Amino acid sequence: MLEHTPAWSISVGGATVGGDLNDRLLSLSVHLYDGHETDSLELRVDDRDVAVAAPETDAEISVSLGYLETGFVFMGVFKVDNVSVHGFPAEMTITAKSADQKSAQKQHRTKPYEKKTLGEIMQEVAGRNGLGLFISPELASIQYPYLHQSEESDRHFATRLGRDHDALVAIKNKMLIFVKRGDSLSASGLSMPQLVIQATDLLGYNASQKDRPKHKKARGAYHDLRFGKAKIVDSITEGQGEANFHRRHLHINKDLAQSAVDAKAAELGRATGSAQIEIIGNPSVQPEGTMILQTGRSVLDGEWLIKSVLHHLTPQGYRTAINGEAPSSGKK
Repeated sequence: MLEHTPAWSISVGGATVGGDLNDRLLSLSVHLYDGHETDSLELRVDDRDVAVAAPETDAEISVSLGYLETGFVFMGVFKVDNVSVHGFPAEMTITAKSADQKSAQKQHRTKPYEKKTLGEIMQEVAGRNGLGLFISPELASIQYPYLHQSEESDRHFATRLGRDHDALVAIKNKMLIFVKRGDSLSASGLSMPQLVIQATDLLGYNASQKDRPKHKKARGAYHDLRFGKAKIVDSITEGQGEANFHRRHLHINKDLAQSAVDAKAAELGRATGSAQIEIIGNPSVQPEGTMILQTGRSVLDGEWLIKSVLHHLTPQGYRTAINGEAPSSGKK
């Protein structure tokens, strides 16, 4: 890819931007996350002669990155939230947040859900925010006898449920994504290819194995209506530690308690290591994909779950920085 020519495509309010901006673009950074944070865009532009027209706040910027020889990959649509100028030399900095995330309902609401599946609940959330829905079938079928959304935004509500079920929750391409971590997202229109990295591909790296408290199981409680008392369930997977992690929340039934403790066990497994690498720009890299590192370095090598990606393009070149975490580990 070294012989390829980095390139970008930008449109503002539906109108393609080119021409003079080719000579003025100082840097373009697209930061993509796995769902817990909002995707963002930053443009730095040479503002010599005060010739650059500042976009309006909330203007929509569509961005694609790639190479002239191989084509572009769509990065998303972003809404401008800040424009600043400074000097000297004169520059303009434009920052924007994912249009999908900014349009997500932030209004706090209180709403009960009775005798509904998780799929039906997420469909309500997606529908009232003008979004489509893609949810893992195994998650969609989970039954909730009763669930209360209490003074929560829809985004916070969906994220809370995602943690209870070890699910990725994101809004991409006008679709609410609610999938089990590690599941394929291809059916949702988001392709997450596996990335294989050799030592010669690395421009930089940093990896660590964390000495985190190791747990054997996650443990939680539910209210058994038949006996009128709390009962305990353990996670299906086991870690390498001796102690158990206790969830404090009392669940309404055994199935929901089981899902929550299994999700916590998976989260604890992922907290055992992290890796950050930088490679020559690769526009196909997306969060929630996986990367296999084969470099001969013991702490660095292995499979990593991609948490966030920074695509950074300047006149000097195009680089991609990837932040990964250890995938869930444990035995059943």
